Formats: sequence, C-alpha cells, structure tokens
Amino acid sequence: MMSAGNRPTNSEQQRTTHPASRQGSAHAFLTVDVVAARAGVTVRRVRYLHRIGLVSPANVSKYELVFDQDTVERIQIIERLTSDLGVNLPGAEVILHMRERLLALMDELESLRE
Repeated sequence: MMSAGNRPTNSEQQRTTHPASRQGSAHAFLTVDVVAARAGVTVRRVRYLHRIGLVSPANVSKYELVFDQDTVERIQIIERLTSDLGVNLPGAEVILHMRERLLALMDELESLRE
C-alpha cells in the first residue's frame, strides 16, 4: 500500500481505473467502492444488486468486480424506482428491461429514418 506522501493528487482517479483500461480500452473500469460512491449507495448494496442479477460487471476478474459508468446510472435508476417510487426489485428489473427495449427500438427507428 502506498504511503500518503507517495499518492497521486487525484487518488479517486487512481482507484477508478482498472489495469485493463490503461491498455487502450475505450472505457475505464470502476471498482465497487467507486461505483457505490458515485451511485450514492453502499458497497454492500452494489454487491447485492450484482448477486441478484440487476447489475453486471464490465469485466469478470477472479480478484475483484469492476464495472463501467453505465452501472452507476443503472443503480441510480434502481434506487429511484425502489426508494422514491415504491417499486420492488423484481418490478425494477421489469421496468429496466422495458426501458432498454424502448431505447433499442428508438435507435432502430432512428437508423431506419436515415
């Protein structure tokens, strides 16, 4: 572990990037603690949502879960649905699936118009 004097000034940026993202990947991978902080939930909640299949890691590693920025948005939507609107997790899953399907259909329609 680095001592406080050896840390880069932007320690969060150092933690957010996974080694694979430094090798030319288009997306930076985020660790579980960074995803939790950005989404406004606990690490335990992120791991739970992963365990029940509502979020998927961007890259499966033997040693750690890493996610992309889309996961942060997905968790924020899940939390809005469950906390603010009273939807249960299975209902949130259905709503997210319908949202994804709607976005795909909108993209398809847009490509047909071109």
